[in-house]
Amino acid sequence: MAQADPQLAAEQEAAAREARRVVFGNDVNGTTDIWASLASRDAKALNRTLSELAVAMGESGDDRSHDQRRATALGMLSDPAAALSWLSGTATATEATADTETARARRVPRGRTVV
Repeated sequence: MAQADPQLAAEQEAAAREARRVVFGNDVNGTTDIWASLASRDAKALNRTLSELAVAMGESGDDRSHDQRRATALGMLSDPAAALSWLSGTATATEATADTETARARRVPRGRTVV
């Protein structure tokens, strides 16, 4: 379409960019659904980062499923220092599987709980 009508393609891209958002659902049994519309480059980077964090947790002995570790990783991104400790290889699996995952990953009491 971009070749057939470059102006229309640009307008559609601008409209999609303006419509980006993140939506959090309600807390149901301790979990919350999240839906997001991101720039494609950001979505790809987020997907890669979640997988890298999940792999690091698995290599450290976290025996949860890859998807469960990715969900933990997404929550962990609310605390960038915790995510960095995993990506740099200084965190351990037991730190990511206690009752408040982000706080465990940092071994620092936090003002919020991420599950």
